[in-house]
Amino acid sequence: MRTVIVTLCLSLAAPAHAFDVNDALTQIANKYQVNVATVKAIAEVESGTRCGIRTGSGKGIMQVQHGAAKSVGGPWPFKNCNDEIEAGVKYLRLAIDKAGDNCAAYTLYNSGINARIHCSAYGRKVQRARHKYERN
Repeated sequence: MRTVIVTLCLSLAAPAHAFDVNDALTQIANKYQVNVATVKAIAEVESGTRCGIRTGSGKGIMQVQHGAAKSVGGPWPFKNCNDEIEAGVKYLRLAIDKAGDNCAAYTLYNSGINARIHCSAYGRKVQRARHKYERN
């Protein structure tokens, strides 16, 4: 009887189709024509690739702020990890359109789309993480 209860509890604890963060990052990056390695690098730098996290005024895997989410038509508060990724990638797309897919764009993502275009320590950190994902 105990084995049956443990087996039943374990089967209920794990969903039939668990959410795959890497899959979602890849699909949404492709949807908005943003380099997948860049999106994964920003998710890593911002949250350690964890959904639902909150630090300061940013929320979610991409640590998007309220104003940034609203500027790209994203929901606030986010309902799920897909919303977090989608808002982040759409905002990143704006930064890339303004500065190119490089350190300056990553800095704009972090500082705000209307900030001065330059390369910051944050941008260099994203570049290092991006190189790791490009090799994989």
